Amino acid sequence: MGLFKRRENPVPLSPIDEFWRWWTATGEGLFTAAIANGDYGSLPDQISAKVAAIDSELQWETSKGRLAKHALCVTAAGVAELRPLVERWARAAPPATDTWEFVAARQRDEALSSSAVQFEGTSIELGQSRVAFRVDEERQSFDVQIFNPRFVTLGLQDSRRVTFLLLDWLLGEDDVERWLGGIETVLNDPEGSVPVSALLKAVEKLAAQNAEPEWAITDSRTAAGNPSIVIALRPMKWIDHPLLDLHTEIVLPYLVDREDGLPGPDALVALRSYEYGLIEAIGARGLLVAFETSEGQRSFHVYTDSEDQNARDIIDSFRPGEPAGKTHSLDPGWQRVRQFS
Repeated sequence: MGLFKRRENPVPLSPIDEFWRWWTATGEGLFTAAIANGDYGSLPDQISAKVAAIDSELQWETSKGRLAKHALCVTAAGVAELRPLVERWARAAPPATDTWEFVAARQRDEALSSSAVQFEGTSIELGQSRVAFRVDEERQSFDVQIFNPRFVTLGLQDSRRVTFLLLDWLLGEDDVERWLGGIETVLNDPEGSVPVSALLKAVEKLAAQNAEPEWAITDSRTAAGNPSIVIALRPMKWIDHPLLDLHTEIVLPYLVDREDGLPGPDALVALRSYEYGLIEAIGARGLLVAFETSEGQRSFHVYTDSEDQNARDIIDSFRPGEPAGKTHSLDPGWQRVRQFS
């Protein structure tokens, strides 16, 4: 008898790994042939089952590729809690080929955004859609109202679904998240509306003006009426870091020698030393997005990948002699710092 025995029950593949095993073995060839001959058979059901095994709320579609001939997209459809999952799906993909590329969000397709589509038996000319929008200077995003003459026929619920498809095709799903704030579907043409193509131009201009986030300082008051200083990245866009879904708040007390509770010169030196050391320790594994200072303490807000245990360990072990409280919580979409964005 040999010293080593083959494992009878191998460790099962994760749903993402199983998806890519299936795609590499059979799925890619079947889809390529189906697109060419138009005979999909049970293929949509097969891939739907593979995607549902990753998460039942995910959606998939094929489309024209940007660099390859075709693109396979698995999308969270705007659900922030699922975006890290589809990002991991995309990063586990095999290398793109001339035939297939893989994306974790619907891509911009201006031709589709002005085409005629069938939705629940109703033909909709997307090119007839109108938009009214205003810029939110503080958040560097647009609040929009979308109208199409066929929305009255569709009803509000289905019209909302068309609205998001239209915006995904017009801007790309990630830019919808990145640059749009409030999105409202309306059944009457709003005052001051323009063709939806004008929104694309406005978004491109806003994006060019905010290519790199910068630190912004905001003065406010605590519940007790004491001064508070918040320094945060602006614009703060979680979609630029979709894997950073673990929020860590680090509360570091400092010696108060001012009546207003803000740090004096010596305390500032110590706080800056902690901040710079923390940033260096985390490195590319995470991101400090904001910190607030008031009433004898500074709260640092850091995001890392929840599946990166090393990043969490680095934070937990950073300067163990400091009296800093550290709290971790899952927060895809960065809701815990939304008031600073």
